[in-house]
Amino acid sequence: MKRPPLALVLVCALALICLLAACSKEEPEKKPEVDWLRRDFPAAVEAARETTVRLALEDDSEAAAHWVDTWLAPELKRRHGITLERVSGGVALARTLAAEKAAGTSTGGVDLFWTGGAGFRDLKRAGALFGPFSDKLPNVQAYVNREVAATDMGLPTEGFEVPAGWNQFVFEYDSAKVKNPPDTFAGLLDWCRGHPGRFTYPAPPDSAGSAFLRQALCALSGGGEQYAGPFNEGLYRDRAALLWAYLEELRPLLWNAGKTQPKDAAALAALLARGEVDLAVSLKPLHAQHEILAGRYKDTVRTFVPREGSVFGLSSTLIPFNAPNKPGAMVTADLILSPEAQLSKFDPRVWGDFPAVDVTLLPQEIQSRIVGTKLGKATLPFGALGVSAVPDMAGEYGRALDQDWVARFATGN
Repeated sequence: MKRPPLALVLVCALALICLLAACSKEEPEKKPEVDWLRRDFPAAVEAARETTVRLALEDDSEAAAHWVDTWLAPELKRRHGITLERVSGGVALARTLAAEKAAGTSTGGVDLFWTGGAGFRDLKRAGALFGPFSDKLPNVQAYVNREVAATDMGLPTEGFEVPAGWNQFVFEYDSAKVKNPPDTFAGLLDWCRGHPGRFTYPAPPDSAGSAFLRQALCALSGGGEQYAGPFNEGLYRDRAALLWAYLEELRPLLWNAGKTQPKDAAALAALLARGEVDLAVSLKPLHAQHEILAGRYKDTVRTFVPREGSVFGLSSTLIPFNAPNKPGAMVTADLILSPEAQLSKFDPRVWGDFPAVDVTLLPQEIQSRIVGTKLGKATLPFGALGVSAVPDMAGEYGRALDQDWVARFATGN
């Protein structure tokens, strides 16, 4: 019998030794995943030190990004040793996170998502949120109005979001060109007939564009109280018909004859800045003053609210179900809600984002500085905004409006 070559024997022996050695090694013991819902906030602070938090913003404005980069990131580093990385967000992120939940993606790319009510609605509905965690945060305990924060677009928040800012629907206009701005939706249509091409709104699901739809529906159908409860298909179809008829008549009177619409609030602001429209919409009552101070808007731009009432809601920070750094996300959300952060971002020279906290609960010095903040001529007084503020409708109505608007009007956008 012929023996195999010596080289082949050595190779086989070596392979066998390696195989046996590999089999004899014990599998590295996996560290058990910490259940952060069972740990207290000091434990999260300790675990978050020297880590990186990835924050996504739905508001992709220059002002929001600048505040995050120049105030929040340095302060988070100074106080907690956390490196803040701002990552891509926008309204599409909620859909991405919901898809990751459906696909079972265990580790995501976002630790904290700063979004409006629609983002919360879609992610809570998809079961794509970590929580409840908000009651663990010291600044939630100290400064949040629990009644205001209990719901978001009609949905119970149940500890799955942390208030971060205050949004309220306003119109922006150039007072040098518009002497008597229309303060009702019937008046808006009449004004557009006399000034074709001088008004438009962002294409939903942009948050300001979506708010325009909800605002218009409430105004045209007798108020928003009827949309506060669970979604009623029959009620929606009946009342939404009034809105679609209104928008069909309005469409050819919009900027660019309604063939296209700005993709988001930033694109709409650019049209007003360039003088291509004289009337626009925003969810930030201080946005116009910020743009004036930044040199993009003329100093004749002013704001007003609809006579029928102005929908408001909190922006909030959410932790995705698959956030890799949940303790860091909690620490960051708490810092955003701190008195110092709320004061800093309120200044229209910095950003112009209204506080999400109950100002009466803040330290006296911070209260005084907030009250003393110069809001500028473009901004309505606190009293006018407060009197006009009405709660937003239940989330499913807003979702249906966005979807139906896209089906009817999105061609060309």
